[in-house]
Amino acid sequence: MSTPSIVFKDATGDNSKTIAGTGTINIGGGLINSSAFGTGDAGNNGRDVNMNVVLAGSGGLTIAGHGNATANGGGGGGSEFRLGAANTFSGGLTITSGLVSWTNEANFGDISNVITLNGGGLLYTAAAGATAHNIKVGASGGT
Repeated sequence: MSTPSIVFKDATGDNSKTIAGTGTINIGGGLINSSAFGTGDAGNNGRDVNMNVVLAGSGGLTIAGHGNATANGGGGGGSEFRLGAANTFSGGLTITSGLVSWTNEANFGDISNVITLNGGGLLYTAAAGATAHNIKVGASGGT
């Protein structure tokens, strides 16, 4: 049985990609990889990936994002992976590269999910907020 995955490979242009709809993607135990998608440019031209569909399933989710997650990279800059739905997946969330932005607690799936930053980072994009999810920093660090 193969691991479910979604891969974004376009690393050219100034356009964002969006997956949206009223359905659900069962990605439990799988990977979403936008690491080859690029980092945008200084003019904030869009290189965002918008995941605006419910992600469901068990076994956790790993995101290998794109963008600059370094302390001086500043985030955003038109290059982030955006979780935009009230997700229901369980088993944890691991971010291995890039920036994953969020605006709502439900973006992280089940409230028991531990968020592991292992080379990637989180970017909160609403006015103010906090998460009740536990956050763990792995061996590759996090932002």
